[in-house]
Amino acid sequence: MEILNGTDVKGQILFCTMQPGDQDVFQQSSQYVRDGGGSGVIFAQYTTDLSFTALDVCKGIACVLVDLDIGKKIASYMDDASSSPMVKIEPARTITGKETLAPKVAMFSSRGPSPDYPAIIKPDIAAPGVNILAAKENSYAILSGTSMAAPHVAGVVALLKALHPNWSSAAIKSAIVTTGND
Repeated sequence: MEILNGTDVKGQILFCTMQPGDQDVFQQSSQYVRDGGGSGVIFAQYTTDLSFTALDVCKGIACVLVDLDIGKKIASYMDDASSSPMVKIEPARTITGKETLAPKVAMFSSRGPSPDYPAIIKPDIAAPGVNILAAKENSYAILSGTSMAAPHVAGVVALLKALHPNWSSAAIKSAIVTTGND
């Protein structure tokens, strides 16, 4: 990569950012780090721009994908003259409950109301749909989009239908759209 100008990355973790539409930067950075004997990549990106399979790109090195706001905090920490930036890689863990930060609405998601139709308030519900680890063919991939969000809502519908088999579609929809948390 021309911006690195032959920078020695051996044993280092590279911090990169990406603008919308620059998906190749992550793949190139990861390859550069892997080929140069680096330890990993921290990659700050717009959350909705992850349309590639990070699992294939990150083989052999640690890869951390963060959204741009978190990336700005990391960059600020790295720029602070009083700090000696350190990275500690720990095994993945699942966080549930109050520790979980509220997600951001993806750039490709509707926020409603539409300027063209201000009297129509849509969407009725939002669901996780960015960077979802999903089954794909005979493997797994990290994917984004409504195809990733819809199964979350369908699962909630199935659970409600099992609990309340006599509820109509309208009752199920009402239960979903009136009981969400921030």
